[in-house]
Amino acid sequence: MELRKRLEQQASRWEPDDLLQQMGYTRPRQAQRDRLVRVLADPKLGLTTAEYDFVYSSRDFLRALGRSLELAQACEALIIQRDTFEFAEREAYKPWLSVEVIDKSTRLGGFSRAMAAGKRQLPLPKDAWQMPRRAQVRLAKRLVRKHMAKTGGKLPIWGEIEGYRLYFDTDRWIFLGRNGGTRGDGSSIVSPGANSEDGPKNH
Repeated sequence: MELRKRLEQQASRWEPDDLLQQMGYTRPRQAQRDRLVRVLADPKLGLTTAEYDFVYSSRDFLRALGRSLELAQACEALIIQRDTFEFAEREAYKPWLSVEVIDKSTRLGGFSRAMAAGKRQLPLPKDAWQMPRRAQVRLAKRLVRKHMAKTGGKLPIWGEIEGYRLYFDTDRWIFLGRNGGTRGDGSSIVSPGANSEDGPKNH
């Protein structure tokens, strides 16, 4: 049985206020009762929400709940698992698309140029960093085709789109054509190369 259901089952044997008092809330309030219900209903048990009620943070709330329901070890293991995932997510390079234009010159300068450069940067979905490389390429190809359909192959200020670079790291990328196809025979998934003019960003 998954941990959330085990906690829910154990909690059902308690009156909410009695459980909250056991957790350390001297005089439980409605906000804390609501939080208990919310955490027990959440598949992530509140760990993906930054919350603090002047007694417990999200992680410490789950720890207190686990101790009170004799599931402390399982709750701590889940917290460690979540912390490990969030660290990996922070450290991972987030793949993104650079829109390559035929003429990169522009009369804009300074802040205006930086704002315009943002139009040439297309992030992949948030969870793309977890995907295998080939899955990232397939996803990028779909995004390229959608972007071409939306823009008609031209960007304001920058002009005609030549193609796209899919960055896997600061200096590792492949070139995708206007139709989403890879340059050449596509046998090499990753091609080292110089950064685009505006430089890749680790989103």
